[in-house]
Amino acid sequence: MISKEELIGGARQRTVIAIFAFVALACIAMAAANAGILLSKGNGVPIYIVSLLLIAIAATFIKKDSVRVAALLAIVVLSLFSMYSNGLKFGIDFSGGVRIPVLLEKQVSQSTMEEMVATIKTRAASFGLSEVKVRPIGDSEIYVELPQSSPELVRDVENLLSRQGVYQGVVDGRVAISGQDIYTGTIAKVPSQYLQGADWGVQFSVTQAGAQMFSEVAKGKANYPLYMFLDRPTDAIIVLSEKELMENTKGSIMPLSKSRALELAALSMRLEGDDIMVYLEENFTGNFTLAPATNRTKAFVTEGSPVAAKLREAGFVVVEKSEAEMMPKYSISADTPVSDAVSSWKAVGLMSAPRLVESVTQGIPNFSYVINGPAEGATLQDRANDAARKERELESILKGGALPVQITIGSRTVIPAPLGEEFLRLSLIGIAF
Repeated sequence: MISKEELIGGARQRTVIAIFAFVALACIAMAAANAGILLSKGNGVPIYIVSLLLIAIAATFIKKDSVRVAALLAIVVLSLFSMYSNGLKFGIDFSGGVRIPVLLEKQVSQSTMEEMVATIKTRAASFGLSEVKVRPIGDSEIYVELPQSSPELVRDVENLLSRQGVYQGVVDGRVAISGQDIYTGTIAKVPSQYLQGADWGVQFSVTQAGAQMFSEVAKGKANYPLYMFLDRPTDAIIVLSEKELMENTKGSIMPLSKSRALELAALSMRLEGDDIMVYLEENFTGNFTLAPATNRTKAFVTEGSPVAAKLREAGFVVVEKSEAEMMPKYSISADTPVSDAVSSWKAVGLMSAPRLVESVTQGIPNFSYVINGPAEGATLQDRANDAARKERELESILKGGALPVQITIGSRTVIPAPLGEEFLRLSLIGIAF
């Protein structure tokens, strides 16, 4: 038994007092971090971990029983305060979650299925989702499960999963660079001071073969746009209204005619061997003469478009997009018309279209590139959140790589946790012992 005098004597030691003073400071720092005072939000857990390490080091090197007892008590106090301050995050087994089915276009072999599961896990990890479970179901379906989260996060995950992840950079109708040329270890966000007018950006380096191909395609193309696509459609057409074509020209410094806007839209969809033709809904008021090239030719239209039924009857696979996604955005120059371009177009995966500066069009290989673009939102905070989301999504897709087969996302379902309370009770009993 430890006597009362020994307890009081141990508590009065300077090292013991210093340990508990340090615990008090760590608790104050965690509370300040979680409240966003002086420290950035989200730093509560790192403060807790660092504090534990420092206390453990002190107990290791100061070989006194009183210090070791004090360190044990300090760790308990810190842990309890961390649970109170940072909250407890229960996994799917305890609190249930959301299941998102990923449906494969066709049946695949075991090796291809393993590759797809690994790619989805890499994307989830790059997106900051460490608790996501990915498991194959048969040979044509994958279940992605994540703990109960906000609806916004679930939508972000669905959008992340729905991308096949094929990156292409196109110059004057030719592929200048593709995702297979990217070194995944070099993919990173661009610091805000280097964005040069854009709201977000992701940088990466490419292989020697990729740099050589880019130098050959871009040679002599100074001021041409570099159309950067993520999952550009193949074997497709686009049908949009005049309103959607011209909506983002309103308030532009340089006036843009309807014919020029349609020309720029068509130029952005040029690709050697797979041009995507652009049509206006208003041109289909008379006889309908369009026919699909194959039985898989897709027609991108606005949700509720009056021509959707005609396109289906003609044999097209109709893909409906929201009105906002169907509206192209433009970049117009008063001095160099060749640099005029559709700068982004969500419906077809056009992320951005930066102009090629003269230094990269001399035929000399360049190994570093940047994908950037604008953010959306009514307020500065909304724009900042949208920029961070786009950076994180693009970074995770590029790092995860392209999926070997086309996929679609099924309807999400809620996963109940009927045994969650029992698991939690037994776990708490184990912690207590």
